Amino acid sequence: MALTRLGLNQAINLATNVTGTLATSNLPNGSVLQVVSTTKTDTYSETISARGTGSDITGLTATITPTSASSKLLAYATLNTSREGPHAYANFIIHRDGSSILVGDSAGSRLPVTVGDNLGVSSSTSMFNTFSFGQVDASSTSSTTFSLRLENSGSSGSQTFYVNRSVTDTDANSFTRAISTIMVMEVSA
Repeated sequence: MALTRLGLNQAINLATNVTGTLATSNLPNGSVLQVVSTTKTDTYSETISARGTGSDITGLTATITPTSASSKLLAYATLNTSREGPHAYANFIIHRDGSSILVGDSAGSRLPVTVGDNLGVSSSTSMFNTFSFGQVDASSTSSTTFSLRLENSGSSGSQTFYVNRSVTDTDANSFTRAISTIMVMEVSA
């Protein structure tokens, strides 16, 4: 192969002069191999029974097919929520193919969640941003879907939860709409 030395202010078009694929096995551990993400810009609401877990939040899933079973998958989620009731915060759980992952230990009657309920002042006009970042083993090269589900930690009755909007959603410039995102990165291990 001939080598060409480029002088000052010279360039080479790599798209037309380089061919082939760099094998992921040639990359050092810790290299990001792929990233998938979904950003939800519309709203969502769900009524969840006491101490119950909701369904996958519509339009907020990320599906990835790992290139190696030995890879690590880094899951990142940011969620803007509100809920009816005495506190406007909401718990959420990251799920992988329908099973909860990246949750705290269950202790007594405490609920294991990815992001826990923060007690705060009641506000029907507020939204709260919560986020989480965690790592799991790829374990296979099969397609896997990550999703988010809200959880009602209240022990007395159903509550309605909202995503990307406040409980009160008046069409006025003093109210806002937000986005929520889920992202999964495959990292070589």
